[in-house]
Amino acid sequence: MTAPTHLYECLLLFDSNKYQTQKEKLIEQVHQTLQRHGATIETSRFWDERRLVYPIKKQRKGSYHLIFFRAPGKALPAIREDFRINENLLRFLILRHHPRMEETLLALGREERALAIQAPGLAEETEAEVVAQPAEQS
Repeated sequence: MTAPTHLYECLLLFDSNKYQTQKEKLIEQVHQTLQRHGATIETSRFWDERRLVYPIKKQRKGSYHLIFFRAPGKALPAIREDFRINENLLRFLILRHHPRMEETLLALGREERALAIQAPGLAEETEAEVVAQPAEQS
């Protein structure tokens, strides 16, 4: 029996200078890491370049790259460890999304001009859950 796979969103932060000069090499290295651990890449694209609020590894500017991938949950610790020791990554964040949001998130992830993901219906669902919960008494 195969392990169930889940959709993950991965936001990578690279040094802007390295990203501009070695983009293909850096992204290929990340893709190989994911594939080595059994992940299937759904979409991968440049997200944004920004000035950092504080220096990270002596860098003041960073390039963000967004990847959506499917992988078994048991592969995540190994992926995170490989990303942690990757000297080219300044930071990374991996999130697992609710299955009902997968199609919307993938569509937004593939959209070149989408700068912020705002899934329709998510805010209303969260508010409904808060209203349905009884208030705690002190």
